[in-house]
Amino acid sequence: MVYLRKFRMADAVKCIESFNRDYIYAATDSLTARHFRSYQVLPTDEAAYAVALIDGLWATGLRYVPGAGEIMLRLYEKHKDVCQRKLEELKAVRLADDPERVFDLASSMLEAFVGESVSGPKQYSFASKFFHWHAPQHLPIVDSNARRAIRALQEESSAYDNMIRKDTSLARGTPIRDYWRWVLFYSDLIRELSERGQDRVLLEADRRSLAGEFRLENTLLRVLDKVFYVRGSRSRSAAR
Repeated sequence: MVYLRKFRMADAVKCIESFNRDYIYAATDSLTARHFRSYQVLPTDEAAYAVALIDGLWATGLRYVPGAGEIMLRLYEKHKDVCQRKLEELKAVRLADDPERVFDLASSMLEAFVGESVSGPKQYSFASKFFHWHAPQHLPIVDSNARRAIRALQEESSAYDNMIRKDTSLARGTPIRDYWRWVLFYSDLIRELSERGQDRVLLEADRRSLAGEFRLENTLLRVLDKVFYVRGSRSRSAAR
């Protein structure tokens, strides 16, 4: 076990409950889920709503880059057929078992957005969130709060190989290479949790603490993102 000894299950449950108690967070998840179809690309009119939704509710910052949202929509339309093929292939793969294959398929989709860059880190953040909701069992969300908390867990666990970077500066490597570290981390952690039956504890905590009008059948990957988002937010507040 690489991460489970330092993961702190009781605190993870509290993080999930804290996230779900916030009606804005719960409503954001619920509203986002309604606009996406798992493992299916969106029609053009729905894709426009989805781009605006992810940028607005998930604060990716594209709206501060002139024309970036429109470019994202054009790129999505341009690569839609490729994305659909990759999403179909993802359904046959388990993140915990084959992170290399998941990353190979994910990078083909992310590259369509990040490779034709207009806004660097903002575009990377947007693409990870946008495609997470296309493939919620496979594709992690990249977030600065989660980045901070995951690095802390990796340092506590002495997991220095493929450690998630402190930031997305292109001087430290391309966003696509950074994403591999996220895929590998979540693959390892999900496998460890599943082997010990702890995945069910986290999923049950999520179901139990979501108010009825916001209730979703979230994936373990989505629930873990809540844990690291809350931990990262907490540590950032403490550092101020």
